[in-house]
Amino acid sequence: MARLATVGVLLLVLAVPVAHAQEPLGDPELRQASVTPTPPRSTADIMDGSRPWSDATTQQTLIRELIQWLSSTVGLPMVRDLPRIAHADPAAISTVRYRTLLAAQQAAAPSTPQYVSRQTVAVYVDDEQTIYLPSDFTGRTAEDLSVLVHELVHHIQNVAGLRHECPQAREKDAYLAQERWLAQFKKSLATEFGIDPFTVLVNGLCGY
Repeated sequence: MARLATVGVLLLVLAVPVAHAQEPLGDPELRQASVTPTPPRSTADIMDGSRPWSDATTQQTLIRELIQWLSSTVGLPMVRDLPRIAHADPAAISTVRYRTLLAAQQAAAPSTPQYVSRQTVAVYVDDEQTIYLPSDFTGRTAEDLSVLVHELVHHIQNVAGLRHECPQAREKDAYLAQERWLAQFKKSLATEFGIDPFTVLVNGLCGY
């Protein structure tokens, strides 16, 4: 059977199915996500504009440093292969997302939950090893860079061959890393994207 493309997606607003009642911050990983690490050295230069994101060398330097940050901060393996970066408008990003999700859904078990989003912010496509970012992405804000961090988690999962029990668990790792990144700047998924820790926890559960 031909290998189906898989996709890692950052969603601005998530609608989740009903799950068993749980303590919102009952997952130790979610508590740990509030611990403040230290951002890479190149971050400040990109955020203040002295090193523009549009420069290819700047992009590669930042991505390498973010991979190191993810390894030291959230324990992901180090990988040498860097993702391809592409920019697209929201409609094109949504098209990429739905094309790959449709292929995945055709092979999914009937019990696999389907999540609905109002807006797709960015997407990573495994088969292409490509991160699709918005056309207006500049990396000048912590929120911008958190989107890149989220998709880099999916790239590492892909090239390192990490396996997860279900797609939701794959997304949970990316959201936890994104929350850890935002915490460095006194921000969070809740304040910047309207995603609360309980949503992340529920999305990480398999079999619901």
